[in-house]
Amino acid sequence: MNFKDTIKSYINKIYRKDRFTNMILHSVGKELELLEQEIKDFENQLFFDTATNEGLKIYERDLGLKANKQTIDSRRQNVQANWTATRGKVFRLKDIQNICNAWRNGKVSVSFKNGVILLEFNDLYGRPSDLDSVLATIEEIKPAHLPLNYVVLFHTWSDTKTKTWSNFNDNNWNYVKEGEW
Repeated sequence: MNFKDTIKSYINKIYRKDRFTNMILHSVGKELELLEQEIKDFENQLFFDTATNEGLKIYERDLGLKANKQTIDSRRQNVQANWTATRGKVFRLKDIQNICNAWRNGKVSVSFKNGVILLEFNDLYGRPSDLDSVLATIEEIKPAHLPLNYVVLFHTWSDTKTKTWSNFNDNNWNYVKEGEW
């Protein structure tokens, strides 16, 4: 049931068939539907995973980010990672893990070994194209004296032994090393 019919059900039966009343109800119903759509759009802007381009522009402006030619999902992840990074000024390894979780949904494990912050990619092969933005975010929150390293997975020759030449025939060397196969 739309807004016009809902409002119409609340008024007296005598006025439900009145042409003037129906015209007013039609106008009011359309305005309420537009208002409802605006409220839903506003609610979408409140969450990183549903923010639209307009909402992301506001987040990026407030966080001092530049929206280069990234997909909207990459921009959402970058905004969420930067938002997480600016929440607190005390350095904790958990904060970096939260940034990585916002960026790659837990496919990156963060550890501190021999005085070095280490990012290890668990499920991703090859260097992700948007890695620079998350590294810049982590650089902003980590102490300056701690180095940051990352480990990227590549396919090995033993991985290719389970495949035939026809699996790779139409692809290039980067696909063999870094592809999702």
